[in-house]
Amino acid sequence: MADFLDTLAHVAQHFSYENIRREIEELRNNNDDFQGVDIVVVGQFKAGKSSLINSLLQRSFLPVGVLPVTAIITRIRYGSVEKAMVTTLSGKIFEITIKELPYYITEKENPKNKKEVWIVDIFTPAMSQFANIRFIDTPGLGSAFQHNTEVTQNWYSRIGSAIVVMNTTQACSENDCELISTTLEYSPLVYLLLSKADLTKKEDLSEVVGFVRNKCKEYFGKELGIFPYSIEKEADQRRETLQKEILLPLNKNHTDAKRSIYNHKLSHLKALTLSYLNISLSVCEKEQSERNSLKNKIIDEQLRLDYVQRELRLIARSYLEKTRETLEIAVIEKYKKTLSEAMIDDFETHFETWKGNLNRVSRHYEKWLKKSTASHLRKIETETRPFANELSSKAGNHFANYCTSFRDRLNQNLEKVLGVSMAEDEFVMEVQPVEKPDIMTSWAFESHLDLLWFLIPMVLLRNYFKNHFKRQLPSEAEKNLYRLTAQLTKNINRSIEEAHVKSLQYITGQLHSIEHLLSEKNNDKEEIMQFIEKIEGASMQK
Repeated sequence: MADFLDTLAHVAQHFSYENIRREIEELRNNNDDFQGVDIVVVGQFKAGKSSLINSLLQRSFLPVGVLPVTAIITRIRYGSVEKAMVTTLSGKIFEITIKELPYYITEKENPKNKKEVWIVDIFTPAMSQFANIRFIDTPGLGSAFQHNTEVTQNWYSRIGSAIVVMNTTQACSENDCELISTTLEYSPLVYLLLSKADLTKKEDLSEVVGFVRNKCKEYFGKELGIFPYSIEKEADQRRETLQKEILLPLNKNHTDAKRSIYNHKLSHLKALTLSYLNISLSVCEKEQSERNSLKNKIIDEQLRLDYVQRELRLIARSYLEKTRETLEIAVIEKYKKTLSEAMIDDFETHFETWKGNLNRVSRHYEKWLKKSTASHLRKIETETRPFANELSSKAGNHFANYCTSFRDRLNQNLEKVLGVSMAEDEFVMEVQPVEKPDIMTSWAFESHLDLLWFLIPMVLLRNYFKNHFKRQLPSEAEKNLYRLTAQLTKNINRSIEEAHVKSLQYITGQLHSIEHLLSEKNNDKEEIMQFIEKIEGASMQK
């Protein structure tokens, strides 16, 4: 086994196959003191990954919340004493209590990983029944925080077994299918979990399961285990099913499972290496002038970088120019009247409780205005979020489809010109949900009139000031709706720009690989054939 991996590493080094070399290093270095099977829990942000692990262990180890919470890879395994160990990026290791976990693994307490945490390991007697299993909780893909998505994407090559968590009401979205495809690339043991199943009627749930099963057959050519789950209804029964169907078999047969996972990763590396070698073989005997001709045939007009750059810019511009206008209709026009009316009603109720002079009443008003505006806007932002996320998703999906089309066209040209193709890789485009907007409110008075409270008889002028405050509310409502729209626009457009950049990087990398293969200076056909023969004939059994 080590000899086979050494052979792949030698080929990758000799021919400068950098992506293969990186994956080999990941596989070699993916060893620690745990000899069991890792179950990586992955999914889009807020799919319910942390809640699932808490439910399976019947302990609230992992923090959950309305906004994206998990920011750091967290591993949970058996330990006779309950504790948590933090490993930093510098290699420092120290112990913390379970109660201290949020300070290290949540976005709120450790924004953008300012504490430089690499990983957190939880040890607990709650895993005694599954001592040969380690759960790995990952940050959600498509989080509002790009660094969280990158943390999970960088963990793909370390996937052991995998549970892909999908929201039952949106199961097998395009992003979910891309995620399933990526996990299948790295692991033969992939299970699908439909979270929040209690939100779907039983008869509808059966249809969802059937839909997911058929889509898996269509997209991936295989059946995967599909498990509806809920932490609310029938939780005990569903937990027992997961334990019986997934956890207990993996725990019992962990040695075989680990061998199967390792061999699966080797098969992926073998196929990738052979595809590169076959391309090298096809061009090694050709003169440089002929290689240039082949390059022009393979990288045709629609695959050239300048053409691609222009196409990607057009895609980005078509979405960026429409974001603000679309949101103004969806937010300002829809909510301006209702927000103003709701704030006025709320004001009428609270004003009667504000006693004292003008200065005190003004401070009551300002405090109430900030709280009331924030409360109403949170509701509006929550209602608007799916629509805003959909705008990001549409752009992201457009870029993803363009990259997939580019890859397919490139492979078709390779097949037509050289009779070979590169092993498929997965282009994963993660869209970024909107961040929580800031709330800004005005002072009670533009001037410092309230500082002269001792000259103002509130008994006589109370209604005057009440009407003064009330007249401000429609403009406060409109102003903050515009601020919300501006923040949403900024976040969505940033997501579109990131998708644009990521698409260009992916395509540039593809073109660079082809150009490198077609300009390969080492044209020893016999050596390449020997490598191909050696790799094809080698045993990968561990």
